Amino acid sequence: MADLVRYEMRVAIRRPIEEVWAFMADLFNLPRLRGMTLAARQTSPGPIGLWATVQVRASVVGVEMGWSGAVTEWDPPHAMTVSVMKSRVLRSGRVRQTFQATPSGTEVTRTIELEMSLPMKLLWIFGGEIYQFDPPR
Repeated sequence: MADLVRYEMRVAIRRPIEEVWAFMADLFNLPRLRGMTLAARQTSPGPIGLWATVQVRASVVGVEMGWSGAVTEWDPPHAMTVSVMKSRVLRSGRVRQTFQATPSGTEVTRTIELEMSLPMKLLWIFGGEIYQFDPPR
């Protein structure tokens, strides 16, 4: 992926790995997990799993966008990846989450890799300043 934007975040959750996996694998919970996600739904029949298809709506720098994807990695309760298959603003992308049991619960690592179209790159460059602003509390 040329001109790749890569973002990685880690979080420790004081819950067992199986509970964390179940919550995060449920598409209904995606808007609760990521502030930019407005909605997500499975478009293929059957339970979520390898090669299940999804549709996602998100708001990036105030611009609503949608994309369709497929689950390209499914290893409960250790890893899952959803890859972008169709989008007007993304050339390609993937969201990978890994889960590691720890003595105090679960460590989750989310890696997002995106290759954006030119209009989206411009929004990212100029609008990125908005997200870096940390208002006083």
